Amino acid sequence: MAQVAHPFIIDVEASGFGPHGYPIEVGLALEPGKRFSTLVRPQPQWTYWDEQAESCHKIPRSILDVEGKPLTSVADTLNTLLAGKTVYTDGWVVDKPWVVQLFEAARTGMNFSISAMQSGSSAITTSTPCWRRKSSFPPKVVFSPTTTRGMPNCTMVPLHIMQGLSVV
Repeated sequence: MAQVAHPFIIDVEASGFGPHGYPIEVGLALEPGKRFSTLVRPQPQWTYWDEQAESCHKIPRSILDVEGKPLTSVADTLNTLLAGKTVYTDGWVVDKPWVVQLFEAARTGMNFSISAMQSGSSAITTSTPCWRRKSSFPPKVVFSPTTTRGMPNCTMVPLHIMQGLSVV
């Protein structure tokens, strides 16, 4: 497995955990000290909302129409920030489909790839809801207080992952 010196990390918050969920925020941890986060304005047909998901990410549905960015703007920004790179996620089974959904709805191609994180022989849980995933992190984590509502997930990456990320 290839080692990555300083991985770019992506985290996506969504309207719900099931198949009807859609992306509502994208957060990135880029090179040291550089972060990006944006709310996503849902498509008119994206109406599913899970109160349990909101209790986790703390992003009320009402704010998305006001502060959310259009899908094309979010897709273009992600392509600019991540051009030609691989970005990693601890929630690959949900984050990757939500990013793909965002790009498909924006009718824009992705010019970066998304891969799962794995450290040594034990992969980070990729199918556990965020409140359990966060609580299972080792006590020593990287955290930036300059985050948006749902972004802490992508900056709360265990140090042992950051120091020796392996590609699955």
